[in-house]
Amino acid sequence: MPPKEQEEEHLAHAARDLAALSVLLLRHLGGHHHDQQELLEEQNNIAFSPMSFHAILSLLAAGATGAVRQQIISFLGPAGAEAHAALAFKVASYVLETHEEEEDDDDEEEASRPPEVRCSMGVWVDSSLNLKPSFAATATSNYKAEARAVSFRCTPGQARVEINEWFECKTGGHIKNLLPESSISASTLLVLANAVYFRGY
Repeated sequence: MPPKEQEEEHLAHAARDLAALSVLLLRHLGGHHHDQQELLEEQNNIAFSPMSFHAILSLLAAGATGAVRQQIISFLGPAGAEAHAALAFKVASYVLETHEEEEDDDDEEEASRPPEVRCSMGVWVDSSLNLKPSFAATATSNYKAEARAVSFRCTPGQARVEINEWFECKTGGHIKNLLPESSISASTLLVLANAVYFRGY
């Protein structure tokens, strides 16, 4: 099979795995509702990004080894680590590529503008640890994720503020305070975070 066709086949298998993972996540996230009537009464909506979950898990697999890596790959699906890494790269590079929003006061032109998608992913590791250069390079080149060192141990509050400010900047101010106060402590060693903003106009 030609390399191009083989790549497309691997991507197709990974996409099927992602569809199955999406259904699994939807069932899990919506599982706290005992029945449909309770869901209607509470009038709750569930919105999540399967691609964000996939990107984070694929990035974790890229940095993991041994049994942990195999568990992550098994959870992603039978397509395999390389296929899922290729799908995550394709999504990061083409599907969720962030485009700067142009200011325009013309209502007609605004109505014809394409949907706005802003996706950002980052890796923050405590400054007491050494992040492998190969992992940092993979995160940057394949997942469009920035890798940074912060002091969770000494200044967890400041680290949380720094991460939140980074996401606010990367999403054009649309996503603020991504990490709540209780999410970071002095025992935190690593944070992998992903944020997606979508506006359909």
